[in-house]
Amino acid sequence: MPISAKLRSASTVMAWLSLSGAVVMTIAPPLAFLIPNPMIDLGGRGKFGVFQDGVTAATPVVWRAAALAAEAVPLALLVFALVQLFRLFRFYAAGKVFTAEPVSCLKQISTAMFWLVPATVLGDSASQYLLHLPLHQLWVAFKMDMPTWGLLFLAGVALVISHVMAEAQKLADENAKFV
Repeated sequence: MPISAKLRSASTVMAWLSLSGAVVMTIAPPLAFLIPNPMIDLGGRGKFGVFQDGVTAATPVVWRAAALAAEAVPLALLVFALVQLFRLFRFYAAGKVFTAEPVSCLKQISTAMFWLVPATVLGDSASQYLLHLPLHQLWVAFKMDMPTWGLLFLAGVALVISHVMAEAQKLADENAKFV
């Protein structure tokens, strides 16, 4: 299907931004957990750092690694969704908009984002507990704030829309067989 140059260029940009996000989310969290508050001096113009709530040098590295492991499932879901988003936008850039491949990518993205919410709530809770336990601080909390509820709702909407698109794709394929 021919697509506009605007859709092609926007899809290409978003594909590479998605892949960049996947790379950053693969590198930054381990840095933030294993090297507390790593800072890069920007030559007198400020500093760049990667921070994770509750991570300090006071927490032994073994406990920080355990906290990182507790965050592994949410991180894996996020990276998976970003890689699928890269694939989706590459399909769009190639002119494959209403075919089975992008619909499948959209379903995988929305499913990953939907499950990311409970995985993040549980992972963050376990992570904070593990970070504070060796400091003799009991920290048990489950955080489900408004942005998290919003993400859950939007992911659910995207999941339903992806199923609707899959059904529409099946109907289009059936109709094409009759003609």
